[in-house]
Amino acid sequence: MIRDIISYTAMALLLALFSSCEVMVNGPGYDPEDNDDGPSTTTTTTTTTEPERISFKTASLFPFRNNSNWWQYSEPGGNSLRIAVTDTISDDNILYYRVSFQELRVDTTDDWFQQTSRGTMFGPSLIGTYHLFLPPKIDAATDTFTSNGRTVTYTWHESFTCGAGTFRDAVTLEYSSPIIHGFDEITLADSIGIVELIDFDGRWTVEYTLDSCSVDDTVYRFRGE
Repeated sequence: MIRDIISYTAMALLLALFSSCEVMVNGPGYDPEDNDDGPSTTTTTTTTTEPERISFKTASLFPFRNNSNWWQYSEPGGNSLRIAVTDTISDDNILYYRVSFQELRVDTTDDWFQQTSRGTMFGPSLIGTYHLFLPPKIDAATDTFTSNGRTVTYTWHESFTCGAGTFRDAVTLEYSSPIIHGFDEITLADSIGIVELIDFDGRWTVEYTLDSCSVDDTVYRFRGE
């Protein structure tokens, strides 16, 4: 009887020791159901949406190639802005157009524009460096281009409404840093020109919208004037 008790106790000690060794070998938290063939891998799938593909030539967005063209704007604060083509100069068979930006109670500044195979270019003076204002064509409903070292994001609108007008085939330019007269956003409409200019950087937002314009001897009025 005593031998049986001793044998039973010895067997219990051996089983306890074996279990302890198994835990130490396999480590704490070991689950024999785990797959021990190697580290597990997790596959993450990221879905990106491609922008809508379009094909739109931009030369018609800013019809500055006529000395009689002008555009008149106003903003809720009472200020007004007038853009007008005031001069044309030919140099080496290249036509340059002077465009005047006349902002009431601010200043009048002239820029020079030209149409090239690289797109619509502009510069602060007739002789000097010209920067990209509009690429010759856009291939996506939204994308970016670089002008004077700064990023410009453009967005094409099938229909765009501002002020009292709705325009088809419009393009909004958003500047990472303003490059033309301090405006952060400029929207242009097909065969009309600039229809909206927004400056977010002042003490308050200044938003000019088109009241009327004359493009190639046709006058358009958008506020019932």
